[in-house]
Amino acid sequence: PVIEGERHHYAVARRATPPKFDRDPAVIWPKEALENAYVPRETYWTIEEYHTAQAHGVESRLDHVAMYCNTGMRHSELYRIEAQHVDVPGARLSVPGTKTKAAKRWVPLNAIALEVMKRRCRLYPAGPLFPDFWPSSTIADDMRRVGKRAGVPAVSANDFRRTFATWCGESGVDEATTVKWMGHTNSVMIRRVYQQLSERREATESAKLSAFVAATPAVTSKVSRETREYLDA
Repeated sequence: PVIEGERHHYAVARRATPPKFDRDPAVIWPKEALENAYVPRETYWTIEEYHTAQAHGVESRLDHVAMYCNTGMRHSELYRIEAQHVDVPGARLSVPGTKTKAAKRWVPLNAIALEVMKRRCRLYPAGPLFPDFWPSSTIADDMRRVGKRAGVPAVSANDFRRTFATWCGESGVDEATTVKWMGHTNSVMIRRVYQQLSERREATESAKLSAFVAATPAVTSKVSRETREYLDA
C-alpha cells in the first residue's frame, strides 16, 4: 500500500516530469489546423507596381501611400508628423515614433516623399500634416480594389513597410541602416527580406555562370601519343 507521504511525492514527481510526445504531429493536430496556421506575409510592390498602383489609386490617399512606401513609417506614425518635423533643406524627416526606443528617428526623403511633404507643409502649416486618418481596415479594402484595377498585388499597411525594406535592399542600402530608418532595434521581417534578396541574387549569379559556360565553345585537348602512353602506363 502507498502511504500518504509517498502518494504526495509521486504526484509531485509526475507534475515535474514533462510530457513526452512520440506521435506524429499530424496525428495530434488536425490537418486542417496545420494548413490554416499563420504564415508570414511576403507581399510587396516593385517600383513598377507602385507607380502602376498610384496611377489607379484612390485620389485622396495617394499622398498616404507615397509616404508609407517611400519612408517605411508605421501606420500610426504618419498622423503625428507636423511641419516642424520636416527638414526640407536636408531632405529628411524626424519621425516622432513611440513604439520602441529606436522609433524616434530621422529618415531620408527621396524626391517623391519630399514633394509630398513640401505640399502638405503649405496646406497644413500648423498641426498634423495628415489630418485625414486612413484606418488599417479601410486600407486593406481600398488596396484590394486598387490591386484589381491596376493588376498589382493587394497590399496591407504592413506591406507598405515591407515594400520600403525591399527597395532599400534592392538599391544596396545595408541591412543595419534599413533597420535604423524603420525604427527597429532589430527586425525579423527586414532580415527575411534581405535573406530573400540574397537568395534571388545568388540564383541570378548562378544563372550567369551557367550561361557563360554554355556559351563557351568546347576545346578538345590534344595529347601526344607518348604522353598518353605515359599516363596509361
